[in-house]
Amino acid sequence: MAIIESLIVLPLLLLLLLGIVQYSFIYTTKSTLDYATFMSARAGAVDHASKDSIIGGLVQSMVSLTAPAQDDSSLISSFNNVRMDFENYSRVKILNPTQEAFIDFGVKSIHHGRLEIPNEMLHVADSQVGYNSQVNIQDANLLKIQVLYGYPLKVPFVSHFIIQAAKWYIQDPEKLYFLQRNRLPILSTATVRMQSRTINNSWVSTMAEVDNAVKNAAK
Repeated sequence: MAIIESLIVLPLLLLLLLGIVQYSFIYTTKSTLDYATFMSARAGAVDHASKDSIIGGLVQSMVSLTAPAQDDSSLISSFNNVRMDFENYSRVKILNPTQEAFIDFGVKSIHHGRLEIPNEMLHVADSQVGYNSQVNIQDANLLKIQVLYGYPLKVPFVSHFIIQAAKWYIQDPEKLYFLQRNRLPILSTATVRMQSRTINNSWVSTMAEVDNAVKNAAK
């Protein structure tokens, strides 16, 4: 009888322990991603919210998860691997300023011809709310970054259960894309004040896309 009970209890106990280990990895990755998203927003704030600065700040902060060695060659290799991983399995969006904010406050740059939101003398700038964006120029100078990262689950057995369980209740196509590739979608956001003019790029969302992103984040 004791042998039968052991055969029933031990696999369940093993599955529980593996689940705890996997959760610790997920928690560590989430914490690191939160920090990395904040650092990417800081990097973007001083460099016109450029894609290269944002992804550079993001990857540089995430390398700590994969680079235990200290020699230069290992760090460079880890940086390149993490950058490639994020290019394939992450989605970055700029939730603020929106495309509507560029319509209200954007001026065409004489250097590159693209719209940019002025950042100078905001404390004395007109605080009237823009018609399209429903924010003033001071709030249009807040940079809000959203990062969705597909984390590869590493612990055997429980990884399959986590992925299958997530598929039951997640309906967002972007998150399902990661789940279908056995990666758990982890979401993070960060907001900082711009220290330079924001230049429009393809990561900047419309207000409708921001509303949709907020709804999907809550699910």
